[in-house]
Amino acid sequence: MMNERNVAMKRNTNEDFKWKLTKIHFGVIGAAMIFALSLLAQNTQYRDFTNKLVSLNKEKRELMDEKTRLTIKREALSDPIRIRSIAVEKYGMVGAEPNKVHEIESSSGVE
Repeated sequence: MMNERNVAMKRNTNEDFKWKLTKIHFGVIGAAMIFALSLLAQNTQYRDFTNKLVSLNKEKRELMDEKTRLTIKREALSDPIRIRSIAVEKYGMVGAEPNKVHEIESSSGVE
């Protein structure tokens, strides 16, 4: 009877050890899965921020190109002869011919 009791205790101890080992095994697997999911979420967030940065840089380049284009256009339109020709062509304003005005400005020292 004592021998049977010892065998039963050993069996229970062995089963308890296997159960504890199984719990540890599943705990490690669970922790690894959580770690992998956190890396995936971090990678997704990094990719989103990278895409936003690329689109912002593209928008910045487009705005700088537009600014340059408008600056060139403004400089071209600020020429007095060009202003007069636009006034005559687009709006039908009557004025002296640009060449004569330019000659008068040059002779009087006004630029």
